[in-house]
Amino acid sequence: MIKYKNLIGMKVLDVESNEKIGEVYDGILSKNLKYLTNIVIKNGKLIKEKNTLPLKKIISFKKDSIIVNGNSIIKFEEWNEQECVSIEKIKFIDKIVYTETGECLGMVKDLLFNFNDGKLVGYIITEGFLEDISKGRSFIPDVGDIRINDDSLIVGENIKDIISKNKEYYKKLLELVQ
Repeated sequence: MIKYKNLIGMKVLDVESNEKIGEVYDGILSKNLKYLTNIVIKNGKLIKEKNTLPLKKIISFKKDSIIVNGNSIIKFEEWNEQECVSIEKIKFIDKIVYTETGECLGMVKDLLFNFNDGKLVGYIITEGFLEDISKGRSFIPDVGDIRINDDSLIVGENIKDIISKNKEYYKKLLELVQ
């Protein structure tokens, strides 16, 4: 599993030359917002160029770098935007999370992905600085009905029950991906 914020800035290295191709700049989600399908790479040259790399073309994933075959890179202009959407464009981070009845559950601080298949596992949320220190951050699994608006996420009422029943499990999950 990997946090979106940890993915951003990772070095992307070519498997054959071991040279740096660039750094991860953004992630691309499937149209239904359930899977990370591609990563956006910016090269480190004076004239910045953006490219995409399908997640399934990644050879290996290390703590601070991603190993790829340089031939798998797709020019950003050739990427099919109708099939996917940019995480940066949606602006998940700092969206407020509400239940359907209007109860505020916190604010999105990060996204958690299963890097093997790109599945969005859930949302890491904060209820505020003091709550983070005393209880730690919370986690909302990507299950059930979650709607994304311009400035918020609206989750079904059943999510509150899922969070409270699995609070210890989610706390351990978040500790593992630190």
